[in-house]
Amino acid sequence: MIIMKILMVVLCIALSSYQINAQKLNEGDVPEVLKNNLHQKFKTKDVDWDKEGENYEASFEKKGKDVSVLFNADGSILEVEREIKMKELPAAVKVALTRDFNGFDLKETTVIEANGQISYEAEVKKWKKSFDLIFDAQGNLKKKGTR
Repeated sequence: MIIMKILMVVLCIALSSYQINAQKLNEGDVPEVLKNNLHQKFKTKDVDWDKEGENYEASFEKKGKDVSVLFNADGSILEVEREIKMKELPAAVKVALTRDFNGFDLKETTVIEANGQISYEAEVKKWKKSFDLIFDAQGNLKKKGTR
């Protein structure tokens, strides 16, 4: 009985911390400057909005691919992440994935533009191990996070 109570408390904490990190928003709760900037740059209307700390994330589909745009509160774009196919990854990133994550299934790949820099994200999975990997264009692993 005590173990069940502990598990429930842990589950509640985990769920509440998820909601603190990313909070779904109704379109009416998004500042107009963000919606206008998004429409002006991406010509999209069907958008899901989230609040991440002080920033806002717009997620939508463009030409059949997932796109997310991270804005600060004044409407400036901080990051654009676009879904890409494996064949669109730079050769050096493909080599690094094959060499260092052989046997892992590639679940998703994206290109990320932030601060004038381009990086590539690969989501890989093998059994119960799942990682989000960030590479530069030269195939150098910059960040490895667990899922």
